[in-house]
Amino acid sequence: MAWARIDDGFVDHPKVARIWSRNPGAVGLHARAIAYCAKHLTDGVIPAEAVAFLSPVQSERDEQVEALVQEEAWYRDEASESFVIHDFLDYHPARAEVEARREQERERKRKERAA
Repeated sequence: MAWARIDDGFVDHPKVARIWSRNPGAVGLHARAIAYCAKHLTDGVIPAEAVAFLSPVQSERDEQVEALVQEEAWYRDEASESFVIHDFLDYHPARAEVEARREQERERKRKERAA
């Protein structure tokens, strides 16, 4: 299981406060997207279909996404029709790092069982 990291200053961070003032639901979408990316090891990339799952009402979703993009919490990746969470990898380990750590843990357990 991966963990999502949300700083205790998240709620009153100036960027989050601006997003909240634009669209309070966008803050919830942002938190859900962070958790999604951590769970699925996407390195902060959110496919469009995942955004639709995380915020199922299209009219609300469009406004939420726009608030996140305007405040530069998310960036559009037009080539892949996805979004990228700003600085995600500054706070979360990359997929390769998580997979390497998991493999090391599996190997350690395998050796313990063999001993």
